[in-house]
Amino acid sequence: MMPTNRHYHNRVRRLHDFRQERFINSLNIGAFTGRFYLSWSGPNHFMYHPDAADPFTYHRKDANGAVVEQITPKAMTTDGASIPRLVWPIPGFSPWDYGPAHIIHDWEFQAHDDGLTDKSFEEVNLTFAEAMLTLMRVGYLETAKPRENLDALYTIFSFVNSSLGRKVWDDNDNAD
Repeated sequence: MMPTNRHYHNRVRRLHDFRQERFINSLNIGAFTGRFYLSWSGPNHFMYHPDAADPFTYHRKDANGAVVEQITPKAMTTDGASIPRLVWPIPGFSPWDYGPAHIIHDWEFQAHDDGLTDKSFEEVNLTFAEAMLTLMRVGYLETAKPRENLDALYTIFSFVNSSLGRKVWDDNDNAD
């Protein structure tokens, strides 16, 4: 007997859900500290400014909660997230829904472009996913906490970790 379209789509959805759950469960929860300021520099572009006295930092942690890396962005230009405008109204897909995580991701791309890090494309994207999950579960400075949306996290991670994201990473290698 041939499976129906509905049966096939249900199996695909269950496989997707299984992969998503396994991926989410593999992520560690970090911590955000410090403050930052944004100043408008044009439509959908902002200058990121770390607070001089209390610079914004993302603390990556291992499965035991020990800090394994601290990421402290320097001044840079950011657009929050390069998410197509068409999906901005969908909860979790605004360029600023996970602003602190997007800033960490933008900084790691900038640090790569400037030759300040030897982290791989995959490592940078994993850090981004962990930062998004940290925002959902802990919040930023334990006050601003977006609604948990694991579908958005997995979808955004899948997009930035795609061949299109890789092209942006690789193209910026050749920008100099």
